[in-house]
Formats: sequence, structure tokens, C-alpha cells
Amino acid sequence: MILAIKRAVIVILGVLLQFGFEIITVLLFSEYIAIINIIYRLISVLIVLAIIKYSTRISNDLPWIILILIFPIFGTVLLITLGRSYSKNKLFKNILQKESEYEKFYIQDETIKKEIESKNLDELKYIMNYAKYPVSKNNEITYYKCGEDFFPELLEQLKKLNLIFLKVYFKQF
Repeated sequence: MILAIKRAVIVILGVLLQFGFEIITVLLFSEYIAIINIIYRLISVLIVLAIIKYSTRISNDLPWIILILIFPIFGTVLLITLGRSYSKNKLFKNILQKESEYEKFYIQDETIKKEIESKNLDELKYIMNYAKYPVSKNNEITYYKCGEDFFPELLEQLKKLNLIFLKVYFKQF
């Protein structure tokens, strides 16, 4: 309960700081507002770049990035006070532990890895190294530009799966 009250106070202070800074800037420095706005945005972009540089998982930091770009002072205050608390979270720790346990099942074929390196295929390098997902080749993939093209094919494949399931199911009797 005390932690929730502390967080609420921090959020309220951040909002007050953000709006207070905006009001003071407009009232006192109205003739320099364009320059202040540029500096203001530049600092927020630098903070976002620092977050991206030191991020281990960009998906966890994306809400902070959006918040800082929209409300630089408020977002930065929140990030400093609350931002890294998710690493202490039991659920987050459990997710990281399970991911590390399952990594041993993602085995990348070395010949494919060497081929990707030699051909300098950056997208596949990203999938292998950062997404930590093994890449394979000789797959049959169909690309559909829109859902209207995809849907009839999906229905056809579901019908085939249904027939296969029914054949296997009735063979048991």
C-alpha cells in the first residue's frame, strides 16, 4: 500500500512538473518559445536514444520511449523513479528464467549460419542473433498482400486439416 502511495505521489509530481514547466516557459519566455521547444525535444530524443542504447529488450522500454517523446519531463521523472522496477518483478524474473531454459531447444544449423554470414543477410542475422530464433531454409512460404487474398487459402487449408483429422479419428474405431 505504501509503495502504491509513493508511486501515486511521484506520478502527480511528474504531471505537475510537466505542466508547471510548460506554463512557466510560455509566460516567461514566450519570445524564445521556438528555441526552448527545440532544446526541449532534443533533450527528449537524447534520452530516448540512451534508453535504446542500453535496452536489453526494446519491447519493455517502448512505453517509456513513447511517454518521454510525448511528455519529456513527466516521462523522464517516471523513468528515473519507476522505470527499472520491472526487473525486480517476480513475473518478469520468471519469464526471463523460462526464456533462458528454452534457449537450449533453439539450435541453429551451423551451415545455414555460415551461409547467412557469407551472403550478409542482415534480416536473418537479426532473427538469429537478437530474436534468438533459429533460421532454416527451403521453406514454402506464400506472401499475401491483404487478408482478402489470404482468407480463401486459410479456409482451404482448414478443410484439409479437418479431413485429415476425421480420417485419423475414424480409423481408431
